[in-house]
Amino acid sequence: TKQLLEDAKKFIQGLKNKGEDIPDRIGWFLTASENKKNKPWLFFVFFLVLLPLMFIAYQQNSNQKLQQAKKKEYEDKIAISEAKARLSSGEKQFIDTNSFKRRGISFFERDKQKAIVHFKVAKDLVKNDPETLIYLNNAIALQGVQEKHLTIAVSVPIAINRQVAQEILRGVAQAQDDWNKKWKECANNGNEKYKDCKIQKPLQVIIASDDNDNEIAKNIARYLVDEDRKENVLAVIGHNASNVSNAVLDIYQSKKLVMISPTSFAMNHHRISNSLIDNKNYIYTMSPPIKSLIRRIKDEIIKDSGKGGVRVLFCYDSRADDQKLIKKHFYEGNDEIKLKIFPEAHAVGNDKDVYKENIDECNYNNPINHQNLIEYAKEKEIKYIFVAPHVNTISDSIFLIKDFSDLKLKLYSSPTLYTGDTLFSGKPDIEGLKLAVFWHPKADQKSMDFHKKAEKLWGKDDNTIITWRTAFAYDATQKILHGVEAIFAERIELNRANLQVKIAAEIPFQGITGSIEFDPKNGERKGEPNTYITKVCKNKKTKDYEFASNCN
Repeated sequence: TKQLLEDAKKFIQGLKNKGEDIPDRIGWFLTASENKKNKPWLFFVFFLVLLPLMFIAYQQNSNQKLQQAKKKEYEDKIAISEAKARLSSGEKQFIDTNSFKRRGISFFERDKQKAIVHFKVAKDLVKNDPETLIYLNNAIALQGVQEKHLTIAVSVPIAINRQVAQEILRGVAQAQDDWNKKWKECANNGNEKYKDCKIQKPLQVIIASDDNDNEIAKNIARYLVDEDRKENVLAVIGHNASNVSNAVLDIYQSKKLVMISPTSFAMNHHRISNSLIDNKNYIYTMSPPIKSLIRRIKDEIIKDSGKGGVRVLFCYDSRADDQKLIKKHFYEGNDEIKLKIFPEAHAVGNDKDVYKENIDECNYNNPINHQNLIEYAKEKEIKYIFVAPHVNTISDSIFLIKDFSDLKLKLYSSPTLYTGDTLFSGKPDIEGLKLAVFWHPKADQKSMDFHKKAEKLWGKDDNTIITWRTAFAYDATQKILHGVEAIFAERIELNRANLQVKIAAEIPFQGITGSIEFDPKNGERKGEPNTYITKVCKNKKTKDYEFASNCN
């Protein structure tokens, strides 16, 4: 009897260790049966009645867990299927431009040469489409069966913000085009020279459409990190919005795949440093800390006032990590004699989001009554307005500015509004808008050369301006390819682990946007950032609106 009780207790403890739910009354019966003072019938009740019931409960619990596992497996398959539908290296189009591009896509998987012919014509017809150039270079890279290629991915919100997505894609496409042209030169120089060439493989780029949506981006990330896929992705350029980059960083970090965000201002660097794998970091960001930009734009507002006492209406989007950070830096450390921010905020404990006025804050996450806000601005004698939209609410900021046009407020914003949509949709009310940015085409000679080359490649109009997103995406891609070159030069295996070592190495790489070096532990870009003020001006000759360092 004693041995049977011991065996029963071990059996139940084993179930508990596996996470099974065991009713307390069963444990009571075991204890009661073990006690010599209790009657022997308790023991027989347990084995004749409770043990079979317990076995049935265990079976039901196991079946439930099996069903849950099957449900999760099914959901994972659906997520993978949805992620795959949002990826393309040439099999589908996200930007519909012309019939030649559509024909090129139809040939992409079965006849690379015909795809190349059609993509070339499509690019000539619609010069500013980066997707076509990426597909063209992919077809060239995949054409030669004897030649292996390397693959990276770029994730952008192409379905919901085509303008911003194309600005990023142009940077990646231009870097790919430069690389593959150099590879072709190497390949054409004969075997003796080719084996010493630093560019021994052409580059394929997979485009991912993530909608700046956290869950969609997570599914895409889970798909890209899988090393068993046909295309083993070496690195990812992305994501666009900070909240999305923060949502996926654990997936890339845990699976040891390098991710470089070209445009996220508010990456959670503390979380990155606390999630290192084998003391190695795989997450990096091209954008320097946003605090320096906010300091620059506040100084510009005070300078423009000429006397201080500036009253500024602040509008932002609380859904966006970067805009919440902008708000924090905009409100803190102000001398109210020089700069006073409205709606006024005061701290209640640790809560810095409590407002004195009994009005809704100017927050794109909530419905904004423009007329009430206009009346409020009049009452407070506000002459300046700063708008900090999420990338998905750029149009909301433009509408707000247009509604405020009668007040003749001086306009200021974050780099988010540095996009062709601002010029195209905001004119003429957007004229005079000032932005603080980390890069602009006339920053230095290297930037001017890059801008000239980019305009030659993409053309120039309101929808094809070369922005900081293009330059940062170009440099992010170049940083990855610079690591690949170093691997080829050292004749070591080209894989994710060796690429991470090269990216993390504290050796500066001179890019278009300056020296590119990352903190190896938290992925933050090192160095004192350059900041510039750019302004929306009307070109006196062409009458077009443009971003310029001055309006002369």
